[in-house]
Amino acid sequence: MTRVLITGGAGALGSSLAKMLVEKEYEVDVVEIIPRHSAHRLKDVDVQYFWKSCEDLTAKDLDGVDIICHCCAQPDRPLGVSSPLYTIHKNTMELAAVLEACRKSEIKKFLYPGSGTIFLGVSPDKQPITEETTPKPTNPYSATKYMDEILCDAYRICYGVPTVILRSGLVYGEGMRLDISIAQFIIKALKGERIAVKSPGATRTPTHGEDVLKYWKAVIELAPEEVVGEIFHSVRGKEYSIKEIAEAVVGTLGSNSEIEELPYELGELVGGKPVRQWTVSTKDQKLGVKPKIDLPEGIRRTAKWIEDEVLRRIS
Repeated sequence: MTRVLITGGAGALGSSLAKMLVEKEYEVDVVEIIPRHSAHRLKDVDVQYFWKSCEDLTAKDLDGVDIICHCCAQPDRPLGVSSPLYTIHKNTMELAAVLEACRKSEIKKFLYPGSGTIFLGVSPDKQPITEETTPKPTNPYSATKYMDEILCDAYRICYGVPTVILRSGLVYGEGMRLDISIAQFIIKALKGERIAVKSPGATRTPTHGEDVLKYWKAVIELAPEEVVGEIFHSVRGKEYSIKEIAEAVVGTLGSNSEIEELPYELGELVGGKPVRQWTVSTKDQKLGVKPKIDLPEGIRRTAKWIEDEVLRRIS
């Protein structure tokens, strides 16, 4: 049986991977600083749980592990702007610690979740953005994600750590983090409350989490020689402004919420113009993956989950 270790396994991505892999009869280990009883996303999921920091992982902890999914991170772009030093240490130094343990182990694949926000500084004439586009971060959080990619590649070349990078755009869907803009738009729309849209003209490439997991599943299942050293964009490939996403939420849910445009956040304007993130994948065919969930369907599914699992519990 293939054994997969997921760092940050109680988070949105990590827990989704854990559930998927357990259903596929993989043996799954989770490393988390959150105590097991507080890992609500992993309720009733059969994993071996290690309550410890990624920075304390050793090669011995990786004995028998075939694949690592490194989902441990400070995932908030706004927090990266207000607390850059914390974000740099959390994202890059923890990754370095895990890679150090990996280079003394026998793992077959190391999967790292990259971010489409590393491209926010790419000029419109160089879009759409593919796996070959040179990143240009516009904020400290995105800079750490790009630094982490470079670090993964350096450990692969220097020490033979078998790294693979999967970049995502704006990931949403059932089980998502509720602080992400689209989740907040849906909550406000369901309540009929005013929706405040920061950085309205900046764009993102929203992709439903179920489609993102297809990419991870394919990379996990393929032979190492087919994916190690590669970068894959796990995106649907359609660009929306943040205001358009809010409008889609209101229209899809038939809400009477009003939309208010707010100023642009730091890093969301370059040369006085809104940043763009129009990210596409050129490697869908290689992985045998095709995203299917469009934005309206994804909004409806996410709204149902929020209504059933979030709003009813706090009402």
